[in-house]
Amino acid sequence: MPKTFEKGESKYENPFFAGTYNAKDQDTVQFSPEDNPFSSCLWEEDVSANDSSRPDKGFEFLPRLLYWNKYSPTGLPSPASSFGLEKFAAVQTWSSQVKYLNPNADSAVYGNIISNIYPQATSINRDSISSPILSYGNANIKDYNDATGVYASSVTGKGLFETYYKTMFEMLKAKPRLRTVYIDLKVKDIVSLDFTKLINIDGVYWRINKVVDYQPNKNQSTKVELIEWLQLGTFAATAPPFDGSTDPFGGWNPQDGSMDDNQDVLD
Repeated sequence: MPKTFEKGESKYENPFFAGTYNAKDQDTVQFSPEDNPFSSCLWEEDVSANDSSRPDKGFEFLPRLLYWNKYSPTGLPSPASSFGLEKFAAVQTWSSQVKYLNPNADSAVYGNIISNIYPQATSINRDSISSPILSYGNANIKDYNDATGVYASSVTGKGLFETYYKTMFEMLKAKPRLRTVYIDLKVKDIVSLDFTKLINIDGVYWRINKVVDYQPNKNQSTKVELIEWLQLGTFAATAPPFDGSTDPFGGWNPQDGSMDDNQDVLD
């Protein structure tokens, strides 16, 4: 392997974005504990969502990645006959009666129900395997059947690293070849340059690593550095190191969504 890739340990950090703690905030329901939906908790301290003395909402935060979801499932029973099966939120309107958000697309908005949509923003929604995991590390997740109130078995969901970067790192560990070529690049080539597209040269696929000293005012070839693309196949999701419980709820409290260790959320 050339000295371009020195052996050793490199630390990659993103000081701009911050991780987000996600939980089933019991302060959003009238009577706890309730199995309400996951939501991002913008708190200044890491405490259980079931803690009645949880810290106040914080305001000085770094930007963060959250997935917005208008949670309003279909096929649910009537809230009048089976309200307990549904995930809901109580809303303090400072009136004599508590109002509710009832996420049920088949239910009309009436009486104390002021919306059939639950506004949900999460970096990890552990009750849905189709919701993207926006933490760097993997997390245990499971599906919740809104119509029956039944949870499926826990599975490992891929975080940002294994979704977008693991293949590239595994490829570098496999010692791909480096190649330098000189190409007659035009302005239109630079404008449409896409580093995600592969280049086929003599039956071998290469990924563009660097374009060196492109000078459109000179009639000369441009130096381009390429890295060999190795087809390594797919990789199974790695079990999260801080979230590996084998209990039916996948290592977190099913009532408040809290973790024994939230490091997988913060990574």
